[in-house]
Amino acid sequence: MIKGFGILSFLLFLILCAQIGTFGPGFAVWFLSALMVIAGTVSSVFFFLPAALEKGGLQHLKSFSYDQPLALVDTIHEIAEQVRKDGLLSIESIRQDIKDSWLQYALKKMVEGFDQNSILPVIRNEGIRSAELFTMLEQFKERVSSAIPLFGLAGSLSHLMFFLSKNDQSLVAASFVPFLFSVLLQVVFSMWIQSQIDFLSDRSRIYHVVLEEGIAGIQSGIHADLLKDQLVARINHV
Repeated sequence: MIKGFGILSFLLFLILCAQIGTFGPGFAVWFLSALMVIAGTVSSVFFFLPAALEKGGLQHLKSFSYDQPLALVDTIHEIAEQVRKDGLLSIESIRQDIKDSWLQYALKKMVEGFDQNSILPVIRNEGIRSAELFTMLEQFKERVSSAIPLFGLAGSLSHLMFFLSKNDQSLVAASFVPFLFSVLLQVVFSMWIQSQIDFLSDRSRIYHVVLEEGIAGIQSGIHADLLKDQLVARINHV
């Protein structure tokens, strides 16, 4: 299905590329250039999208935008306080109410008797998997970004060929419009995607640090208030 959309987008790009040479300077050539370059860009997005990102990977990375580090710290503080007062087995009564799936998993393993040396490697592996997905996303961004000017260049060359065949001086300036638009789109695309990647990657690092150290702190019996202070300090320095 994904590749099918990519093929359709690329066919639309080819059709527009063939037609763009017939337009002289004006709004029409700008509009057609925008459609052509966007169609080519969309096709590259579908073709270059890695399978790991296609199958839930993007949704997994996007989920970090909803994570609130301080809210996670407060949840861990409440759990640590309850463990200090009523013991580790008491968290079974509140475990199902916890929204964070990995924190819920860790608490389940604690109640079952697993120590932090067994639980934390699982959390670290999840962090490594997220880091690998961000690396894939970076590579995906670079591939799409580098392809965008090529779609504009193809349109400009098509326009220039039509100009040479007709020897119409009015078409010269319009020949540069597709390439110019593609360069502008490349700049906007790269800046926007990179800002999203940086934001989500930072949230991911904070989340895994807080989760790992919070679980270790609960099992080590660190006082709830002290554990909270430690986690807040880590948020400010990650």
